Amino acid sequence: RIYDKGFRHRNGGFLKNGFAVSQPRTVGTQTPDYSDRRECIGTATYQEIKDYVWEHYQTKVSHLYIAQIKKKCGLDVGENFNKTKTEGNKVPNCPEEKERMIREALEYFGMINKE
Repeated sequence: RIYDKGFRHRNGGFLKNGFAVSQPRTVGTQTPDYSDRRECIGTATYQEIKDYVWEHYQTKVSHLYIAQIKKKCGLDVGENFNKTKTEGNKVPNCPEEKERMIREALEYFGMINKE
């Protein structure tokens, strides 16, 4: 729909060359700061767990390993929607040293109690 120039569209957009366009948006360039999430005791994202392990051990852990350890600890993991259709595929198990690191991160975030 074409509008007169200088007219503000009813949904808050502006006009450019007679056509309605949305307002310009600014995108932040800062990296996310997870320190404010400490008030949410007992919750942590997979990325926060990965960051914790990296900061303390300079080792990378995969989402698969985190999910395996969360499942071992009885935490909710959610459903995997990209499951394979064939049976018998090999799934790598989390090594013991990485399991210890992930458990430490889960303890830090208050998701599990110290053993």
